Formats: sequence, structure tokens, C-alpha cells
Amino acid sequence: MNEYNNGYMAMGRYAVWTSDVNDNDKPDLNEAFFLRRERQPDDPLLQSGRLYVGTNRWPENLDGFRERILQYTDAMDGLSRKFMPICAVALGLPPDYFDAAFAESQFTFRLSHYPPVAAEVNQFGIAPHTDANFLTFLAQTDVPGLQVRMPDGTWQDVPYIPNSYAVNSGDIMYRWTNGRFKSTPHRAVPPVGQDRYAIPFFLGPHIDTLIECLPSCQGPDHPPRFEPMTYDAYLHWWYKANYDASLQDDLDETAVG
Repeated sequence: MNEYNNGYMAMGRYAVWTSDVNDNDKPDLNEAFFLRRERQPDDPLLQSGRLYVGTNRWPENLDGFRERILQYTDAMDGLSRKFMPICAVALGLPPDYFDAAFAESQFTFRLSHYPPVAAEVNQFGIAPHTDANFLTFLAQTDVPGLQVRMPDGTWQDVPYIPNSYAVNSGDIMYRWTNGRFKSTPHRAVPPVGQDRYAIPFFLGPHIDTLIECLPSCQGPDHPPRFEPMTYDAYLHWWYKANYDASLQDDLDETAVG
């Protein structure tokens, strides 16, 4: 991975250590490839040196990989924007309320591989957590593993529905709505007898969007619970606490074998 947390992450190098869902103390049993919005060299945000809008790191000698991935992320970016009027109306806001914030979204795309390996106690394919972004769109697979925590604390398998997406709300949704829309607690257990692959698309607003309590989510008896902060500032806090790209520097072949 490069300094922007883009590229390949070996297995056993990461978990959401700040999770409010579980006391995560062991690294996750998956390997992954990460990228963000592809930017041209003259893009002002790229030239500014901003940490989470940096260049992608593409693998060599994989014909068509980059082109197919960019086609998919473009399609997902367009699909996700169709959800914004739904979110706005559900919150009692004008349908176009979020349009400006998501006109140039800050997204992360992750291609994950979960091998069928044995886990230690309190170890998972992905440990229990909530996502840091606004909404997550996950194309469904018939290989089980993804689970969601119910209000009573039990874990339930996410049912497989062909040609569908599982959609999670994330921490930015939670902060923006003053806790009205919850972050979805979820985890992935290692698959049994076969590999599992997942391609979640993590949608966030423009990097400079100010996340402050929405007008429809506060009142005399429900004051804002969170200090306003930019999405950029939130990502800096989250990645510093959870995700150190330098941990990839000592990669060896046994880590992925």
C-alpha cells in the first residue's frame, strides 16, 4: 500500500481497533486491494497533497483490471447518488439537500478475499465494526459469511438475494443525523470449505464537506451531540487510529500464503 492507503493489503495486518461493537484484539483474516476516486495529475485536490485523495496504486500485468474497476466504480458512484434524494426526504429535507455534497463523492473501493482458514478466539474474517463512511453498497454473493448484529445483540446472517446489494449506513450518517440513523454493526466470519470474495463500495461526501447536525435532526429537546468536523478531519482521525499503511512495509510471502 502507498501512503494514501491505496493498493494491496496482506492478510493479518488490520482490524477496526476503535470499534464500539466488540473489543477487537486480533487482526482480520482477509487480504484486500483498495483504491479511491481516480484523479488526473492536474486535479487541484491531488496537487494539494491531501492524504485521502491520493493516487491509486495499480497492479502490473493484469490486462483490463484497471479499466473494469474504473467502470464499476463509475457505475456505483452514479447508483449511489440516486439514493441521496431518498435519504434527504426520509430526514424531512428537500430532495436535493445532499446533491452538492455528493456531486464529487469521496469513495473507497475494496476488493476483499476471505480464505477458509481457522480463526483464533475473537478473530474474524472482518471483526465486528461499523463503517466510517456514509453508505456502503455490497454486491451480494452466495458464499455465506456476512452477519449483522440485531438490536438484541445477536448476530444474523445477511440473506443472499441474487442480483442485489446489501446497504449499510455508516458513522458519518450517524453523526450527520445526530444519531437518528444508526451505523450498521456487522462482521464477516471466515468461510468454510471455499473462498469468499467481497467488493464493498464505501460512499462518502466530498472531502471538505462539513459534517454538522442536520436541521431536521435537532431541537430544544434534542441538541447536537457531535462537534462539527469536516469529512477530511474525520478520515484523518479514523485512519490514524485504525489503519497504518506502514505496517505493510515488512510484507513477506508467508503473510498471504
